[in-house]
Amino acid sequence: MSDNLIKSTTCKELLKTVDKEKSEIIDKIDLFYEENKSDENLRELLYDKFNNVILNFHRKYYKINLATVNETEQVTNLHFKCSNKITERVTSLESYIDSIAPLD
Repeated sequence: MSDNLIKSTTCKELLKTVDKEKSEIIDKIDLFYEENKSDENLRELLYDKFNNVILNFHRKYYKINLATVNETEQVTNLHFKCSNKITERVTSLESYIDSIAPLD
């Protein structure tokens, strides 16, 4: 997402984008899970396959949070309104594998 897009994006639009991308990643994780759920090393397989995807998602939206801190008043307001909501979504994706394939 470019800086210009951040400046012209409302909180609602930004959260919709975050949710859509998160949902797409979760769908891929769920599909992989269903195809491999009988594997003894499922948790490890999930992390091997999706760790970089989740990390890139985290980095992308962390950068948006940082960018909004240093921009115009309008964008700074966006930061205060959306930062916690974006962080919640990123964190929930980061813990998703733990929720579907917990440690025994």
